[in-house]
Amino acid sequence: MLKIIKRIVFTLILFVLFVAASAYIFSRFYLDKYLSRELIKIVDESSSGFYQLKIKKIQTNILLGSIELNEVEIKPNFAKFKGFVLENGNSYALDIRTFSIKGFRIWDIYKNNEIILSEFKLTEPKILITRKFAKEDTTTNRINIKSLLLKNFQKVEIGSIKFDKASIIYLDSLTNKPAEHALKDVFFELKEFYLDKKSTLTQDNFYYSKNISFHAGSYFYSLPGEAYDLKVDKVQFSARDSTLSVKKVVFFPKFNKLEFAKRNKYCIDRVELTIENIRSTGVDVREILYNGKVNCDSIILSSVFLNDFKDKRKIPDPNAAKKLPTSFLKSIPILIHIKEFNIKNANILYEEIAENGSIPGKLFLNDLEIGISNIVNDSSKIAVYPIMKLIAKGKLMNKAKFTASINFDMNSTIDQFEMSGNVSQVKFSVFNKLMYNLVGIQTSDGTLDNLSFIFSANDNISNGRLKFLYHDLKINLEDKKEDKKKKLKNLAVNTFVLNANPLRKNDTRTGTISARRNKSKLIFNYIFESLSSGIMETVLNNVAIGDIQNLKLTTKKIFTRDPEKKKERKERKQFN
Repeated sequence: MLKIIKRIVFTLILFVLFVAASAYIFSRFYLDKYLSRELIKIVDESSSGFYQLKIKKIQTNILLGSIELNEVEIKPNFAKFKGFVLENGNSYALDIRTFSIKGFRIWDIYKNNEIILSEFKLTEPKILITRKFAKEDTTTNRINIKSLLLKNFQKVEIGSIKFDKASIIYLDSLTNKPAEHALKDVFFELKEFYLDKKSTLTQDNFYYSKNISFHAGSYFYSLPGEAYDLKVDKVQFSARDSTLSVKKVVFFPKFNKLEFAKRNKYCIDRVELTIENIRSTGVDVREILYNGKVNCDSIILSSVFLNDFKDKRKIPDPNAAKKLPTSFLKSIPILIHIKEFNIKNANILYEEIAENGSIPGKLFLNDLEIGISNIVNDSSKIAVYPIMKLIAKGKLMNKAKFTASINFDMNSTIDQFEMSGNVSQVKFSVFNKLMYNLVGIQTSDGTLDNLSFIFSANDNISNGRLKFLYHDLKINLEDKKEDKKKKLKNLAVNTFVLNANPLRKNDTRTGTISARRNKSKLIFNYIFESLSSGIMETVLNNVAIGDIQNLKLTTKKIFTRDPEKKKERKERKQFN
């Protein structure tokens, strides 16, 4: 009996070895070559000869259900492209170090018309996309991968789809410029990918996946217009955890400040932006993919630096029209609802060269903390709660603490909003570099005790009240050695300016905020003009100004009435 069992075991071992050897010989000397020929043929026929496939090595193992392709290349046949119209005008090239499939079941494919795999993996794929290589065919519908798969199979089930150490580079063939997009060191995985003809998923535009993970080492984008580049480092995304994080974002001009202004016909802001960290939570990926809606719990930007430079020696763009935040948000074609948006530890430097100036005036905003709640353009959500609220605090010129809040009414058709704020005590001299370079004046003394304001505004006009408390204000026109001429000018200027609020034994003055919006400029200019209107009303000595105006008017009348004086004036003008 034992001998019989030994013979059976021995026979089975021989049979398994025979099957394994046969499978190896079949795969090595027939199936591998057959698959290679068929894949090359499929690529050639399916692309009508526009693309060619090359495979250096292919290995199949029927028993283990695995296929591995090494050094795979798919490249365009440029001779065929010439003169043809493409679906999207682009050409593609693909290099893959290793392309592997594991855990496939031939029986499922043959008998049940199903694709079931444990893993589909591309290692070091390099994708080169040449934009606008040929004319774009706008009449052709884009390929839907899901529809293509379900057309030939009842079900597709893959445990893991991976792209490891991938890179994608976009080139513009029309300008022969360097890469305008470059995404490098990418890891991408779809976990438990699933398609089924019989399920309700056939009604969706995409597919089911338990989790989508994405990591990218770097991303580079040369923006249209040849003015700016964008660089992003270390992007991580997980659909299961609903989180997105970015290590660093840099948005930078290609030219220095003066060269940038020289290259533009009109006065245009030159912006540099650095964000050290971005983190988002509660991102609803299915809403983005299936319904084109962006729903998010929170977005946090940390360690932000912004430098905005403007050269006003250039004329403003007569056709420029800037939208207020409410109109801009409503103009975005996708529905957005972000519950909380926060900026932490931000610093802003605004530089402006005046129309007749040469050195920029500088305004610093330091240690900024900004929170915006209920960023929404979805009418159904606006109907429930229409207010988008902004709260900010920080320092002006690294000295004066300030707070501000704005309530935007998303229901308003005229961009209605209300703003209030407060600036704490600070010496006027901290603003000298800003004021002297912009308007040629500075303060030699004085303290801002407190500035508080509240006003409402819309797309056309602002109205409100402002309380500007200060003392010992003294203005100088020039930063040079004093002479008699300068003293006379300073005396005249300070005559028209009240040096304190309140004046001794007088009541506190309040200013009226009233400004018309310049629609070619951003909301920051609108706020500045609104506050300036109230400050000027508080500071100016309207009695003295009225006296001078009356004196000028009286002098003009005297000269007009006296024929001799009129004649003398005319002769003097001719002589000069």
